[in-house]
Amino acid sequence: MTSILHDSSTPSDSARPHAEFAATTAPKRRWPHWQRLLGLALLLLSLLIVYRGGQIGYHGWQAYRAGQELRQLAASDLGMTRLPSAQASIQKLTQALTKLERELRLFRPILHNLRWLPKYGSTIAAAPELLITGRELTSLANEGLQLVHPEKLAKIEGDKLAMISAILSTTATISQTQFAALALHAEVAQQALNQVPMSQLPPALSQRLAQLQPLLPMLEAGLQLGPVLPTLLGVKGPKTYLILVQNNQELRPTGGFISAVGKLTLDKASLSGLDFTDSYNIFREDVDHPMAPGPMDRYMGIPLLLVRDANWSPDLPTTAKLVKALYAQDTGVAVDGVITIDLHAVELLITALGPLTAPGAETPITGANIISQMKQFWAKPPATGATLQTAGFQGWWGQRKDFIPALAKLAMQRLQSGQVDYISLVQATQMALNERAIQIWVDEPATTEQLAKLDWDGALKPQPGADFLALVDMNMGYNKVNAVIKRSLSYTVTWPADATQPALATVAISYTNPITQTDSVCEAKPYYGEDYDDMIQRCYFDYVRLYVPGESKLITVDGVQPDSVSTQRGERGLRVIAGYFVLKPREQKTIIFRYQLPARLKSADYHLVLQRQSGTDPLPLTLTVGDHTMTTVLVDGTINWTP
Repeated sequence: MTSILHDSSTPSDSARPHAEFAATTAPKRRWPHWQRLLGLALLLLSLLIVYRGGQIGYHGWQAYRAGQELRQLAASDLGMTRLPSAQASIQKLTQALTKLERELRLFRPILHNLRWLPKYGSTIAAAPELLITGRELTSLANEGLQLVHPEKLAKIEGDKLAMISAILSTTATISQTQFAALALHAEVAQQALNQVPMSQLPPALSQRLAQLQPLLPMLEAGLQLGPVLPTLLGVKGPKTYLILVQNNQELRPTGGFISAVGKLTLDKASLSGLDFTDSYNIFREDVDHPMAPGPMDRYMGIPLLLVRDANWSPDLPTTAKLVKALYAQDTGVAVDGVITIDLHAVELLITALGPLTAPGAETPITGANIISQMKQFWAKPPATGATLQTAGFQGWWGQRKDFIPALAKLAMQRLQSGQVDYISLVQATQMALNERAIQIWVDEPATTEQLAKLDWDGALKPQPGADFLALVDMNMGYNKVNAVIKRSLSYTVTWPADATQPALATVAISYTNPITQTDSVCEAKPYYGEDYDDMIQRCYFDYVRLYVPGESKLITVDGVQPDSVSTQRGERGLRVIAGYFVLKPREQKTIIFRYQLPARLKSADYHLVLQRQSGTDPLPLTLTVGDHTMTTVLVDGTINWTP
């Protein structure tokens, strides 16, 4: 009975203490050591993410508030009086963006891998680079404002040119080291922005960044030039410059025939004088002039070197010093520098200035129609309406270039009015400088050095240890046929089997004269036709020069008149190989130069510097060095290539 009532599955009272003892004495289950460390690490990471998230949110909010303050200031016409307020907002924005960028560095790899997210993925992925760009630009603005003392500038009110003049005056106290630091901000911002895939961003954001992107190189270049701007612009004393207006449709070594000469005087960063004259007017018979180079005398009948023909050397510093001396001899006026400007630069600048209304022009003058309008003014001067046919040579010739000072006056009036898009104007100027449509030489060492660094000085620039090539054409035909001549260049370097022997260089230049009308005269002498375009439809009389490394040795030149070939030491220690040829309408000709390169040039460390002649169209190139080939177009002043 007892056995029936007792549940054998339940431990008896006597057995229960033993079971409880066994349970309490059994070892407890523990987490492995690595799991505890992982848990601790995850906990710390979570806390860090929460903390960083809070910091990111806070600094982001601070940046937003500072940005809104700046927007409100800009919307209320940010003049000189508001500069101190703007500086305070920029300083806040700089601090917030700097801290925000620092907090996000830890998450940069993660953000870069979120491009796949719909809608905002590309923006999130680009956030690190955009923050760097913003940080650098606001830092630049903040430090720059501190250097120009906005509290002093706030007391100045006036037109835009007066404000610019005041700012430039304050830069005279800024050191080169300080300008270099500002330029570094612009460089870092540009590098960061270049890494952003614009096409993948939302249209509104990409459009704003696309507007900013071309301004950064301009900003960097301006800051690099900053230390010498006060001197260059006459802040420390008046400066006078010659402006050589070069017609690159009649190509000469520094860009074109010197058609007109302007005298520009700057005083305290303001224009105090601008006069233009026909280059033929700069000549005195009672002073001695140097003899013209032999080829000019032989092929053009020019015995003496005058200002209008003084740009024989393609090295602008060499030419500018000669022009300065000749101008002083003929006029008694000493100048501080020389600026060249060609027709392409005129197109760029007029486009940036906006339409100009000129007497005698049927429509406003723009960059698109300036060349055709100049041709009309040349053929029929607006002041008298006299043409070569109606007034004869004497009645027309002396007025044919009167439009140059008239157009210059209109451009200066527009500039002084302040009704100018200065960003577009600076952008156009920089493009012209980069393409050698504008070149500047100043007779002052520090300024010369800065211009050379920017490659705006028009100098030949061979590099130590590198190969060098510059093609220089000179129109000796007294015509404007370069308006239509087409050129292309092929350069081949062949390495010898014997490494101790020098390499062979072959330069093949193709010239095409597409004019279909026959030139019945086809002589290298000055004569006019019924209109300007008649001077384009001519034979091409070209003196072609190659500037190559100084130790190079000429082998042959094909395609030129045999008795015209010469080789001699040239500027910058280079060797000059030259020849003369005539290209009739509908003809194509290839000129081939073969020469040995210096033995010091080896395939293992070969580097080529190829320089574009100012005043020329972009040059199609095919470069072949050993087994390496590159096909490109030379647009800017110089191309550097390492195969």
